Amino acid sequence: MEYSYIMRKLIILASLLFSTAVYGQAACSDAVKTHEEIAKKYGEKPFFDMHEQQTRQLILYMNPETGTWTVFAYKPELNQLCAVTAGDGFKPAASRFDPSL
Repeated sequence: MEYSYIMRKLIILASLLFSTAVYGQAACSDAVKTHEEIAKKYGEKPFFDMHEQQTRQLILYMNPETGTWTVFAYKPELNQLCAVTAGDGFKPAASRFDPSL
């Protein structure tokens, strides 16, 4: 496995383990800089926005060619993105349950 991929996963895991809430003490940074960095390093771009029961906005970034993805919580009042989780193997969930898809 690529060193930067492993380090990315460790950083995200550490931010989750040491935070009491997803963006209580999670790894957060300037939204524009984070957006540019993840696009440059991993080729991931915003795929869709989700609103979690009116408490926070989550944004899924993904790279359709490699299948990597990252979920960020967005803090609009500070214009920050906070890493929530990341992984690879992105594909439609329906294919797991319905082989005809």
